[in-house]
Amino acid sequence: MKKLLLSTATVIFAAAMLYGQTEILINDFTGTLDPAKIYGDNYDTGQGGDNAATVTFEDNMLRADYSWLKPDWFPRAVWYYFDDFVDMSDLSVLELKFMVQDNDNDSIKVRFDLFGEGEEELNDTIRSNMETNGNPWEITAGNGVWYTLGSDFEADNRWYCTYYGGGIPATRVDSTQIAGFQAFANYGNNDLASQPGTLWIDYIKVRDVLTGIEEVIYGRENAFGVALYPSVTSNVLNIKAENQITRVDIFNITGKLVTSIQNINERRFEINVSELNRGMYITNIHNQKGQIVSSKFIRE
Repeated sequence: MKKLLLSTATVIFAAAMLYGQTEILINDFTGTLDPAKIYGDNYDTGQGGDNAATVTFEDNMLRADYSWLKPDWFPRAVWYYFDDFVDMSDLSVLELKFMVQDNDNDSIKVRFDLFGEGEEELNDTIRSNMETNGNPWEITAGNGVWYTLGSDFEADNRWYCTYYGGGIPATRVDSTQIAGFQAFANYGNNDLASQPGTLWIDYIKVRDVLTGIEEVIYGRENAFGVALYPSVTSNVLNIKAENQITRVDIFNITGKLVTSIQNINERRFEINVSELNRGMYITNIHNQKGQIVSSKFIRE
C-alpha cells in the first residue's frame, strides 16, 4: 500500500446539518482524478494473467472497471485516499451508494474497508496498512441494483484489524486517523475467475447516526425503485416508481418546506418547479408502502 499523499485539491470536505444530522461528504467525483490517490489493483497473479481495475470519474460518479483472474486473492476495485485524515470518532457511520454491473453473475460479493493508522506503537509499514478487516463489511449485491448502505463502525465493532499476513494480534484502527477506503468486488471465489464487471460509487459520506432514508441522485433508480430526474431543471421534474407515489415534499437548502403535494397515487408524476427560486432543493418522496426516498435537484 502506498503512503498517504496529502493535498488540498481534488477531494471536497463539506460539513452540513440536514434534518438534525451531521454529515461530511467525501468527494463529489468531479474534476480531475488523481491516480496517485484513487486507483484500482493491477498486478500479475503469476497464473498467466492479471488482476486489474481501471478507475475513472463519469457522470459525477466513481467508476471502476475490473477483470479478475484470481478473485480469491482479494483484488481491490478501488483504493481511495482522502486528502487528509478523517476523524470518525464522533462521526462513526459510513454511508455510501453503489451498484455493480457484472457481465456474468446474477449477484456479486462486495466488500468495503476503511484504512488508516493503528493505535498501538507498531512499525510504520503495519501502521500505514491498518484495515478494518477484523469484522469486514460484506454485501451480496444483485447485479445492476443500486444500494444505499450505512454501517456504524463503533456499534458494529468494525474497527479491528487482523492485518492478514502480518503476524500480529487484532489491533484497533485509530478512528481519528482514517486515511481512506477500499472496495472489493467479485472476490474470494475461484469459480468467478476472469469475470469482468463495473463497480459504480455515487457518493461516500460519514455521519453521526444511521438513517433509513435512501437517496436517489441523477435520475437512477434506487433500491426502492424510485427515480427523480433531471437533476437540473428549469421547468418540469419527473418522478417514476415501482409503487404508487402518495406524497412529495420539497424543501429548500435551509430545510424549509416550500411545496407539499399529497394524495398523488400514481407511479409516474410530473411537478412544475418553474416558480421556485433558483437553487438546490431536497425532495422527500413517499410511496404507498410507507417508504421515503430523499433526492436532490437544482432549479436553474
